[in-house]
Amino acid sequence: MDVSLCEDASLPITTGGSYQVLVNNVFYITQRVVDKLWQGMFNKESKMVVEFIVQLIGQSKRRSQSLSLDSLYHCLNRTVLYQLSRPHKTVPQQVALLDSLRVLTVNRNLVLGPGNHDQEFVACLAHCFINLHVGSSVEGFGLEARGSYDNLARHDAR
Repeated sequence: MDVSLCEDASLPITTGGSYQVLVNNVFYITQRVVDKLWQGMFNKESKMVVEFIVQLIGQSKRRSQSLSLDSLYHCLNRTVLYQLSRPHKTVPQQVALLDSLRVLTVNRNLVLGPGNHDQEFVACLAHCFINLHVGSSVEGFGLEARGSYDNLARHDAR
């Protein structure tokens, strides 16, 4: 795996190191970053997390066909749900939502493709879209309805 640090760099495996241990550690760190995102402790844009996970999935598919990507897809699903479940009352929040929807559209084959086996994710995604539609108003749009965050948090706790 070319665990990218920047566009032209990758993390090398040291002599005596194990590719599988490296992969497991990168997947674990990715899961913890998504946890911190949901806990409000990750202070960067969630878009960066989605882009990182998409890049990891792409690299993993190229490098190893036998590698299970379920944990990465779960991280991607959780991050997408996080983005769509935030309140969107201010203009910057609405711009972030539109950007999240654009990234979701661009990566729709990955997010809704055959590699993503989490059936509950599709239901939660539909719930978010319905709430975004129902919550649309002149004052702002997106998940202002009560209880939406609680329902997603229950799925996230799995």
